[in-house]
Amino acid sequence: MTRLSREAAAALPAPRSESDAAVAAVAVLRAELQAARFTNARVSELLGPEAVAALDREQIAPGQLVVSRLLQQERPDPCAVFTALWLLDMEVDADVVSAALPRLGAEGLETLGLAHRDGGTCRPSVDLRPYQVQGREGESDLWVTSDLSAHQVDGPLPAEHVLGVGQASLTLASITHRRPVRRALDIGTGCGIQLFHLLDHAEHVVATDLSDRALAFTRFNLLLNAPALRLDPRRLADRVELRRGSLLDPVAGETFDLVVSNPPFVITPRVTEARVGERYTYRDGGRTGDELMAELIGGLPAVLAPGGTAQMLGNWEVHGASDWQERPRGWAQEAGLDAWFVQRDLQDGPGYAETWLRDAAEERDLDDYRRRYAEYVEDFATRGVTAVGFGLIWLHRPRAGAGRPGCGWRRSPTPWISRSARSWGVPLSGRSRRPPTPQRCWISGLSSPGTSPRSGISGSAPRTRRSSWRVRAAVCDGRVPCPRGPRACWARRMGTSRPGSSSPRSGRCWTTGRSTSSS
Repeated sequence: MTRLSREAAAALPAPRSESDAAVAAVAVLRAELQAARFTNARVSELLGPEAVAALDREQIAPGQLVVSRLLQQERPDPCAVFTALWLLDMEVDADVVSAALPRLGAEGLETLGLAHRDGGTCRPSVDLRPYQVQGREGESDLWVTSDLSAHQVDGPLPAEHVLGVGQASLTLASITHRRPVRRALDIGTGCGIQLFHLLDHAEHVVATDLSDRALAFTRFNLLLNAPALRLDPRRLADRVELRRGSLLDPVAGETFDLVVSNPPFVITPRVTEARVGERYTYRDGGRTGDELMAELIGGLPAVLAPGGTAQMLGNWEVHGASDWQERPRGWAQEAGLDAWFVQRDLQDGPGYAETWLRDAAEERDLDDYRRRYAEYVEDFATRGVTAVGFGLIWLHRPRAGAGRPGCGWRRSPTPWISRSARSWGVPLSGRSRRPPTPQRCWISGLSSPGTSPRSGISGSAPRTRRSSWRVRAAVCDGRVPCPRGPRACWARRMGTSRPGSSSPRSGRCWTTGRSTSSS
């Protein structure tokens, strides 16, 4: 299939879901996707293990070979048709698509903004893929729409690109503690991945984003999955609100029991207003260096209810020969929040620039790549940045009058964490056969930053052996509360952990059940 130009991709509309007719059409689409069994399990069954493994490596050719044979049948399997259209970047005859969607047809997809016709051929306008989650009531098959992936666009991604099911968002979903809460907040919701998970254990959720396009995708995804998320399509506001705005601005004066965020933390050289159109809204918060993280953490006490927690991802700069923890630690102390920072990766300036230039496929234009790379190097040199850390952040607003142990800040031994996400907590698909509990590590499914949505199937990665790796560094103020009670701060207990134990009452590590050594 010929790639769309960047301009053509940017001109594609977000899915339509505002009118009553669109809401009804989304319900029909959901029924037809269910009837076709367009799920991870069924797609894996159609493709076979080798093609699925290739998809996990972002290789679509093996899957295309399998599905092309299936499409030659007199009445192709509807699941094969949808797999070809949305997962394998294949041109599909519009009549074949209409036969797979007897009630909606190719014309209905076009009306909803999910596909467009090029002569007699149907082409995708969005990325639509199955997504399986583990909730309190068991596994649910959902579907997620987002903008077309990098392999479907010729050149860099459009500036207003809405990211799909990426590794960073799945990492955040896996580390979020799923205690029941009354009100939750999702900052920078994107296409709504965190929102899906929050609705399983929060009575009411507010989701914000600076991008109108992102909020349109989120609303569509909520409607598409309304029954599984226990939502009334006609009364979404009863349980969820979508608000446009930057960071905490849309929720000023309100408080929440839980805040989650995969914010636009990527450090990007500031450019002239003439080039402001190059800014990627989904990852660039428009601040110099790591100021966005400082602003977000500094504003959290105003929106966290006493005893409330926040879990997020973030970047922090390392200046000169200073310790990596200096800046994030200062943010938390100034905000008066209990905190635990886990540094997952540390990159020098050139490595960081390469990661994020690849993330948006900017390496395809060599001249532009060189220019942007030079801007990164100059920006870091001007501000004395020697490295950038990426990691996980757990924050807690203490209750008024609560006793505060005189532990002070300390490095915590770096935990051994399962590299096989299926072994601990939520795997890379967002689904879990063994949901995180205090007996299992809440840091699970970790991945490197900057990975774009896979061209493969969410949740169909092959099973791997249980194995472990160790995060680079962690620091804690010794007061982050354990989900099981105040006696079991993770950082304070790690020094007494022993292999094979998960009980905080015995003085052993309640998170991983593994022994650790000092970082």
